[in-house]
Amino acid sequence: MEFKESKIPIGNIEITVHDARNLRDTQTIGKQDPFVKLELGTKEKRTRTHDNGGTSGHWEETFNFVLKGKDNEVNMKVSVMNENILTKETIGKVQIQISDMVTGFKEKWFQLTHDNKLVGEVSVSARFIPGIILEIHECKDLYDTQVLGRQDPYAKMTVGRKQEVSTLVCTDQGKNPKFKHQEFIFYEPTNDKEYKGDHAVQVEIWNSNIVSDAIIGAFSFPFSDIRAAVGRPAKWYPLSRKDKKATGQVQITCTQWRRS
Repeated sequence: MEFKESKIPIGNIEITVHDARNLRDTQTIGKQDPFVKLELGTKEKRTRTHDNGGTSGHWEETFNFVLKGKDNEVNMKVSVMNENILTKETIGKVQIQISDMVTGFKEKWFQLTHDNKLVGEVSVSARFIPGIILEIHECKDLYDTQVLGRQDPYAKMTVGRKQEVSTLVCTDQGKNPKFKHQEFIFYEPTNDKEYKGDHAVQVEIWNSNIVSDAIIGAFSFPFSDIRAAVGRPAKWYPLSRKDKKATGQVQITCTQWRRS
């Protein structure tokens, strides 16, 4: 599918906000209290406030942003702001291209501007974790949960609580369904509290029924094994039930997002 060759990155961006220096002073009385706001597409995150930081700030905070290849994910807006009781005033801002962040860099200083004037600098570092694409090919020798007729299998894959996808139902394909080039991208969980979860893709094969669906079998696919499988031929993985009884196999290919 097109996201394999997407020009806009797909995966996780980890950005660490380090320091700010030589900031424009927006405070009339006392010392200003700077914090940093990060914006990417519709997502927004911020550091804690550095109380009485004045014209400098120190944070050492790391944030994670999931990149889904959308057109509004081309630049990340970084704003240094002064927190007041009544208002939050922008000291200065800079836009960092996501294409530069994908390359990754250690602590780097970026110039902040306000009304086209230089108003200080902010230092950040970035690390990119490419998304992993799983292609579900087919199953064989599935356990049959159907009493009458042929079962209608489909695959469901989940990571933690934030990522869940399902294939189309393979109607009347019984024990040996073929999924016909159905690909799904997953983002490996990071230490960011918003995305932290199981470091494995839970793969389940279900039988679709009118009344209620029945699970045929499942297996846990750790991201360490997924990374090891990237670029290799399609492989069969064993399915089992909770009682560990074998219930068939599923064939999967793993691909890492890459630039076009």
